[in-house]
Amino acid sequence: MQVCIESAPPPAATLAPTWAINFARPSASALRTAELLHGVPRLALQTIFGKSLGRRIWNQARSKVAHAAAVPAHAVTDGEISTGMVEYVSKQAADALHEARRQATAIRLTVTWAQGKTHVARTRLSKPTSDAAAIADGATKLLSRFPTYAIQSVNLALSTVDAAAINL
Repeated sequence: MQVCIESAPPPAATLAPTWAINFARPSASALRTAELLHGVPRLALQTIFGKSLGRRIWNQARSKVAHAAAVPAHAVTDGEISTGMVEYVSKQAADALHEARRQATAIRLTVTWAQGKTHVARTRLSKPTSDAAAIADGATKLLSRFPTYAIQSVNLALSTVDAAAINL
């Protein structure tokens, strides 16, 4: 099972991932992604990122800063947005696991930056699970190994087993 967050549309020959959040990411700032989400409705942001972070992103996307170098109070960083998206796709993956009666045993996170550089990190889960919080925790720990600005895509892949096989 794979979930993916991409900043650029996939090539025409590539099938779209089950879950994807697409937007153009800036290449130089750790605070610019929120501005690119200007046209996204507040409720959509709150659904994906949670009520508090979604509202902060929405407010930041609409704020006018007097100086280009000024940082707004309670600025939302690219790291917070990347983590929020990983948590969201982890929940979507957990829902799919429940529906398929499968459990995740390992996570592979592939991060690609705007410059084309790609890194992969893997981790085994302490026990098979379909719990969104456990999957998100493992995925965000992997994400924390990488710089979170100028990320072009994040791909979350899960190794799974049939839940019935675990309960034997």
